[in-house]
Amino acid sequence: MRSTLNAITTALAAAIAEGLAFDAVFAVTDAGAIGAFRALGEAGRVMPDDVQVVGFDNLALAPYLVPSLTTIEPDNDAMVDAVCELVLTSLGLDAPAATGDRGRVRMPTARIVRRESTRGPTRA
Repeated sequence: MRSTLNAITTALAAAIAEGLAFDAVFAVTDAGAIGAFRALGEAGRVMPDDVQVVGFDNLALAPYLVPSLTTIEPDNDAMVDAVCELVLTSLGLDAPAATGDRGRVRMPTARIVRRESTRGPTRA
């Protein structure tokens, strides 16, 4: 996680220093979003007024950040179940409901957990 934090912080700080204009960051993980928080704060940017930030994976600490992090909740439990079913099927040990075509898995629907790092009418 530390390397992700450092990489995102450094990359975003460089983009800000180069004058890149942006009003939102979508990080591939919540850890990446935390790195973005750091770079934005050091640059004097205010979230969500100047820049909105969204992470992905809904880490347990996301609601405790300041501002709290808006994130995508991928339903990790259902995702793990689907992947395990795919492995079992590939080994010929099970015929799960989540698998369709050979080598494909229907993943659960992700949901957005709205918090303070984005603007909008609804926050959790």
